[in-house]
Amino acid sequence: MATVINRVIAVLDIPTKVPDVIQFAKTIYKCMNNNPNFPNSSNRLNTLNTNIGVLDTAQTGVNTKPPLNTVATRDVALEAVKTDLRILQNDVQSVADQNPSKAEAIINSAGMKVKKGNSRDKRQNTVEDGTIEGTVLLTAEGAGAHQWQQSPDAGITIIHLDPTLGGVTAANGLTPGEKVWFRNRLIKAGNTYGEWCDWLPITPKVF
Repeated sequence: MATVINRVIAVLDIPTKVPDVIQFAKTIYKCMNNNPNFPNSSNRLNTLNTNIGVLDTAQTGVNTKPPLNTVATRDVALEAVKTDLRILQNDVQSVADQNPSKAEAIINSAGMKVKKGNSRDKRQNTVEDGTIEGTVLLTAEGAGAHQWQQSPDAGITIIHLDPTLGGVTAANGLTPGEKVWFRNRLIKAGNTYGEWCDWLPITPKVF
């Protein structure tokens, strides 16, 4: 039977229209940048800020007459921003989970909405295709910071990825159609670590 965990949940309500997504992402960046609640999110925030600029330029180019770029190009930039936002949502949730008495204030300070409820499903170690070619999304079992590794040959050759505050990240620059493996382990207090999970294979799809 799954354990019921009472949580305050960070809700990322991404708008549907591209101009609204741009403004929403700018708000999240403004709220989280230099926010003392999220000292470990600075690199991901810098990536978001860069990708917002790319999306803003691409959206302007779509509306220029004649258009300076295609809708497909704009959509790639859009998905990059959405992926950044989801990773930051995980950062916010991780900090909130570690500070349950202040969870609602922490989430609100990030510019995100709050949902109160129960979580009955235990998160699993997974790897799945992202929305951009050559990108996969990685999810780790359990809350908290994690280390990540990548391998082209199931562990003979190991590439160390950036650690994360939470249990979700993305791996980029992969070759579509070429199998690759990933694994993670929990970073515990006092510079100790959990056990590495099994290697998880994926063959990034060709878009």
